[in-house]
Amino acid sequence: MRSIYEQLKDNLKDGIIDPSFSLNEDDGSSIKWAPGAKDGVYIYHSQPQDFYEEDIQKIAQALECACGDDLEKSDEIFHEITQNMSAIAMIDVFEQYVIDHQKDLDPLKIYRTAVYLIKNSRHIECVKTGMELLELMKIDEDTKEVIRTLGLYDEFTIFAAYVMRKWPSGNNEIFEMARKVHGWGRIHCVELLEAENEKIRHWLLTEGCKNEVMNAYSAYTCYEKANVKELLNKQPTYEEYKGISLIIEGLLDEGPITGISEIEDDKVILLRFLEISENYDLTVSDYDAILTVSMWADENGEDYREISQICEKILHSEKCRSKVKEALKEGKGLRLADVMGLPMAEELYECLKKDFDSNYRKVVYVMNDEKYVEPTIRLFKEHLPLEEMNEGTDTDFKHNDILQFILQELDPYPGKGIELVRAGLKSPELRSRYLSLEVLKKWVRKNQTSLSFISDELYEIVKELKNKEDDPKNRDLINELIRWEERFSE
Repeated sequence: MRSIYEQLKDNLKDGIIDPSFSLNEDDGSSIKWAPGAKDGVYIYHSQPQDFYEEDIQKIAQALECACGDDLEKSDEIFHEITQNMSAIAMIDVFEQYVIDHQKDLDPLKIYRTAVYLIKNSRHIECVKTGMELLELMKIDEDTKEVIRTLGLYDEFTIFAAYVMRKWPSGNNEIFEMARKVHGWGRIHCVELLEAENEKIRHWLLTEGCKNEVMNAYSAYTCYEKANVKELLNKQPTYEEYKGISLIIEGLLDEGPITGISEIEDDKVILLRFLEISENYDLTVSDYDAILTVSMWADENGEDYREISQICEKILHSEKCRSKVKEALKEGKGLRLADVMGLPMAEELYECLKKDFDSNYRKVVYVMNDEKYVEPTIRLFKEHLPLEEMNEGTDTDFKHNDILQFILQELDPYPGKGIELVRAGLKSPELRSRYLSLEVLKKWVRKNQTSLSFISDELYEIVKELKNKEDDPKNRDLINELIRWEERFSE
């Protein structure tokens, strides 16, 4: 197996890591983490790990080995200790031990081991450990290039940034790296990046908050570093306004991390944002951000009633209504249209017909209109390989994902979409079976009739499933349907 560094080099395209590439290392866990996610969760949502004397001894043993000449053995020992201590958790203890014992450790051999780990190890945590060691050292240009490459993969970005910040042009190195990563790596870069010039400040305003994890993680940091409060008191350009809007949406989402509650004059900030909003030709996405503000204000009571009222005025303007109606033709603006009470089944059905794969998730809005129920069911039947799914040989979870969206909308329509329900009952995917059984339960209750009256075939499938189903919830639904059947046969 090739080293991690070699794998990343092989997947470099146009200065970034191929987005489809993923490192795979079996750590024995059933949970598969996105690159950098495990460390991100530790940093933002976990208490620091406690370290004991035996842990320190293991670190000492590994460093003692690093001072020897057996580089492969060093890799093995570091791999062993990182099975129970992640690199991110032990970083402070690890580096402090090196500092405290620098007289006893040969710096050249430690350096050689660190370089070996980052270039040759096949173990993710060992590569991180090598990077942690290099944070304490002055490194040559060739090694800097290795760090730059590793940093382009979200799993290693934070460790690369820690090393880079000691370089003469470290802040600019972190900035260039931040622009090339889009997951947890960007979140970490934004935290470490200093807005030392207008170019970086502008990027933090317009792009720093955008990541593939959750914008909320970087919202407050970008608010502070991009001087949003000061900018609001001027007349921002539309591009700047878009950045402010994105940051405010992130601030209001305090699920993962505190945001708006960190701002003492939050009401003033939101009122000013709404005031300047009327200076621009707003798009549907802009109005959607204002809807987010409106919903937040409604949830936070009387103190924010003025904000709610201004939002309502903007969102119920003819200009907004017109923009949303136009957006519906492209399958956009659904949240706004829903709040406004605009009919959208016709437009979204047309979107389904034109581009089913991009729009099937919007079926909930189409099935609300009974006129489109049967045509929509036909579309799903045309786009799903039902024959394969009925034979239980289809293991493509994308097909099950599509099926599940339509199954959730069949409850009010007894007897319609039987072929789709059948595919769900025969699916190897647990949730597809569950949703189909739920549909059948709703159908028999709504009609106050037996399942066999609706479909003998589906009843026979349910009886067969009784002897195969392992899931307790699904078994309960099966037993309920059979008891219901017996009630009508008495």
